[in-house]
Amino acid sequence: MHRHISRVRPPRTPAGPVGARFAQRVIATTPPVAGHLMVGFLDEAGTPEEVALVLSGLPEALHPLLPAMRAQASEDLRVLRNGA
Repeated sequence: MHRHISRVRPPRTPAGPVGARFAQRVIATTPPVAGHLMVGFLDEAGTPEEVALVLSGLPEALHPLLPAMRAQASEDLRVLRNGA
């Protein structure tokens, strides 16, 4: 899987108003459980600018929680990939 992912050209996220609508749609269609994993996957797959654009669709009240979500995602992804 990692070999395939490394060969695939990542899609570019749109900018401007289209990007804002895209970000809102991503957040609106994300399952309500384990949202921290979405943040972790975005951090791994996107550029900092792309991640910031998508996460801008989060409700403002969640923005202060992003560091904790990133830390939890990092740990959970480590366990999922390597075991406890």
